[in-house]
Amino acid sequence: MAIIPLPQRGQPLDVTYLYQIASTVNDLSTKIASTTKNYSSINNGITNPQNVTYSETKFVASSIAVTSAGVDSNNQKAFSYTFPSEFKYSPVVTATVVNTGSNTSGISATVVLTSITTSSGIMDILCQ
Repeated sequence: MAIIPLPQRGQPLDVTYLYQIASTVNDLSTKIASTTKNYSSINNGITNPQNVTYSETKFVASSIAVTSAGVDSNNQKAFSYTFPSEFKYSPVVTATVVNTGSNTSGISATVVLTSITTSSGIMDILCQ
């Protein structure tokens, strides 16, 4: 695969340079898609482990602000997250409580994942 030379400051971008960039990206895409040895094994605990190529692997990371105003001990607050695109199989989901406020209410909070589908995750925060 070709190494694209870095442009000099003030260098005009011409058709040849843009062609090199497009050609290199296409070469990379072809090599990733055609490789047969680079697989990830995904075990979500629901379906059988799936072997997918690296080009089919997708990672999503996000933060959701969930306020606990009015939630007392031993109560819960439900919330959900819709994935930006549909997954082929139910994904592996991890959720963590981060207390960003100045109070201590988040210290004893627990996240419970109640339903994970290919398009969304439904969770409860339990304050103890």
